[in-house]
Amino acid sequence: MPFHKMENISNFLEACKAYGVAEISCFQTVDLYENKQCYKVIECLRSLAAVAQARGADVEFPPWVVRLSHSRPRQFPESVMRRGEMVIPLQVSYLRSLLKPQKELFKPSVKQK
Repeated sequence: MPFHKMENISNFLEACKAYGVAEISCFQTVDLYENKQCYKVIECLRSLAAVAQARGADVEFPPWVVRLSHSRPRQFPESVMRRGEMVIPLQVSYLRSLLKPQKELFKPSVKQK
């Protein structure tokens, strides 16, 4: 009987992977069978629900199901790209101006004789 249960769990995991659930989101058979690392089992079920939702399953999903993100490449005009390249140098110069007064705090103000 234990082998039958473990085989069913393995079949479920293989079906999840075939459906599109990432390998990293799946749990080990032992995790469910021996009630170890239940958070991994829950994460697998959340991932399965997210994949089902992304595939357009006609079911109302609970609010804890997170939608999968999709890549949306964007094309920016050259003027926007140039302005974006200037952001880092401006931030660096701003940070340098903030650090300058702090260096003066460490200089001893009392002169020794």
